Amino acid sequence: TAADERALTKGVVPPSLKERLVDVHIPDDAYDSVLPTFWHVLKSGGTAVQDLAQDCFALRVASEVGNGAEEIGDDELKLVEVNQGHRHVNVDTTTSEGIVRAGRLGLAPSRLADILFTPLLVETADSILSPQFPGRMFALFRHPVHRAVSQFYYLRGATWEPTYNPSFGSMTLQEWARTSHVESDWMVRSLVNKMEGAITDEDLQNAKEVLRNKCVLGLLDRMEESVDIFRAYFGFGYDEATGERKPDVDQCVSSMLADKKRGNRSDHPFPIEEGDDTWKELEGKNSADMVLYNYARKLFDEQKGLAENRAAERRRRAAPPAVDEQPAAIENTY
Repeated sequence: TAADERALTKGVVPPSLKERLVDVHIPDDAYDSVLPTFWHVLKSGGTAVQDLAQDCFALRVASEVGNGAEEIGDDELKLVEVNQGHRHVNVDTTTSEGIVRAGRLGLAPSRLADILFTPLLVETADSILSPQFPGRMFALFRHPVHRAVSQFYYLRGATWEPTYNPSFGSMTLQEWARTSHVESDWMVRSLVNKMEGAITDEDLQNAKEVLRNKCVLGLLDRMEESVDIFRAYFGFGYDEATGERKPDVDQCVSSMLADKKRGNRSDHPFPIEEGDDTWKELEGKNSADMVLYNYARKLFDEQKGLAENRAAERRRRAAPPAVDEQPAAIENTY
């Protein structure tokens, strides 16, 4: 309708995000089933979270990985083993077509997935989630300029990506920053479903509302702390019987994060400094995302207690009920 078109142009919080993502303060027992849904902001550490999910937490994953397995069927959801026994659902939640298929086959109500990864949050909420089988959103955030630089070096060699452009190989970062290939406020646009047109202050406020009410936040430059928060909040790698973290999972997480930190040091150069012309160019194209990122950093500190409370509640539920001590029987001496 004309009203719907005006709403999309204006940039509102999409109804599916309001109705199909659980508020961060609502407990799980308010629903029969809640699907942890990781919003993958590209080049912000999401691949590391996915590796942790399959390698350390032993979760059944819905992403794009299971879609490439030979056992995939067009009309039936199933778990497939990929890469040394990792369990993935035979779907692709990273593309529009894959998300529609996963929704049509009933991914959320099937409860086959313990966790879902997608960069397309609104489409996932529209097609896969529902008020009866909602998602619980979490995400990692990275400084928008650092993310843009990382994207440039990645896209120069990512021949398999749809966005690959051979001309990037001969460009410098400074030249690329002045082109139209640089993303413009991708995070804000994605959260308000407004991929074109000018971003307004109302758009930014709506994007903040989504993070404040719906998202458990992590920060790439505080990765270890962020993973701890995700684990405490969702119970990843916790012992259901005791409500405590599993030591072997702790060791797996520490080892994997250390390996990734060492690998990232040599990932690519960072040939600009804050305040120089290229920095300003990239920052200017992502001015709304800069505001949202700084807001996410503020929320990150405010949410710590929320995750800790959920972990404490998990321990409380696992603890055996207290038994009232009975008075000692008095011996009958008569």
